[in-house]
Amino acid sequence: MNLSRTATGYSAVWPNGILALVRRLRETHDSLYGEVEFRVRNSPEVFLTEGQMNLSSITVRAQWEKKLEKAWPLGDTGDWEEMLERLCRAVARAYRKGSPVQIATGSPDVKPPEWALDPIIRRNMVNGIIGERDSCKSLIAVTCAALCQIEPAQTENAFHFVPPAKPMLWLYLDWETSFDDFDWRWRCILAGMGHETLPFTYRRCDKKLASEFEGISAAIEETGADGIIVDSVGMAAGGDLNNTESAFGFLEPLRSLKDRSGQPLTILMVGHLSKDPKGNKKTFTGNGYFTNEARNVWEIQATPGSSPGQKRLTFYHNKWNTTFYHKSRSVFMDWDEQQGVTSFSPADNPTEASDKKVHLYVRCKNILARGPLTIDALASELGEDPTRSRLNSLATLLRGYNKLFIQINDSWSLLALQDPDK
Repeated sequence: MNLSRTATGYSAVWPNGILALVRRLRETHDSLYGEVEFRVRNSPEVFLTEGQMNLSSITVRAQWEKKLEKAWPLGDTGDWEEMLERLCRAVARAYRKGSPVQIATGSPDVKPPEWALDPIIRRNMVNGIIGERDSCKSLIAVTCAALCQIEPAQTENAFHFVPPAKPMLWLYLDWETSFDDFDWRWRCILAGMGHETLPFTYRRCDKKLASEFEGISAAIEETGADGIIVDSVGMAAGGDLNNTESAFGFLEPLRSLKDRSGQPLTILMVGHLSKDPKGNKKTFTGNGYFTNEARNVWEIQATPGSSPGQKRLTFYHNKWNTTFYHKSRSVFMDWDEQQGVTSFSPADNPTEASDKKVHLYVRCKNILARGPLTIDALASELGEDPTRSRLNSLATLLRGYNKLFIQINDSWSLLALQDPDK
């Protein structure tokens, strides 16, 4: 028997052509349960049986043996009792063993994490776009996927996002709207980029992600998608979003998704903002784990532009784990409904000083995460008044957060960036 891992569980193949698929495994009261399907491998239309099975029960295995022998006698090619015994034992051991141990060497040839779309989407990681209602966050998520799918030479864009070296295929998982609405939005985005058509796989989802998991996994396998867009987190998670169980029930199956190479799938989550009364920290609405799981989160704010159909979209980098805080950036979005065109054009980027929702020490932290600066250079990055009194006030602020900042000669740096051996 050859046992291998699948997106939803395990598959087993025997030399006699029998194929078994084991999905949705769960352990309850020291027993392992799963949905088990038997069919003939070289004849997909030959379905034998399927059902919920207690893989730990000898009695249940005996019942399945009788049913399978009646449906498909094996004769001299095999023995159903032995096959079921080996299947249940192998699946249980593989499930309980979990992932294999790996050895990190830290050698010079180890490569840094890749970008799917620099600096908005880290490849093989969970990323997030958050915003208020009507902030165009879903449209931006789709636009990001377009920039990933088009040949790099054709992806010059107003955002100055850097596309991947090779085009990526995306699957849009939609809990919010309909295929017709999505197709129209996609057509408008492509028209704005000067493209007539480009395939984009789409799947409507009606139940929470945990219940849709098998269908989503099959869609990823069928389409060969390198990444997925989850729109939106609230609908996909379901239940009480402030509840840790709801967060884990959404994040655990999400994190288990793999791409064609067996690597963790590249994921872009779209969600609403938390209602933070202080306004200093914007996160996904609901439990903190929704934000904590994402390695890279950007917030979008939209304000009316100078003409009908125009919005100014400003991007704020709110969270990172594998990069550094990037500067805020802005674009103009123009929507022409009659022509069916959504286009983007450059806009002056906001200064750090214009970002009133972030405390000054947080803005300093974001800037110094990119490297040490003198107090004058830091003030310039912040857009602060360069007078000596203002510089002294800034230096006083940094000294007040001595567990975060450190001064070395004429420059200031983040304490966490310093080599502890120096």
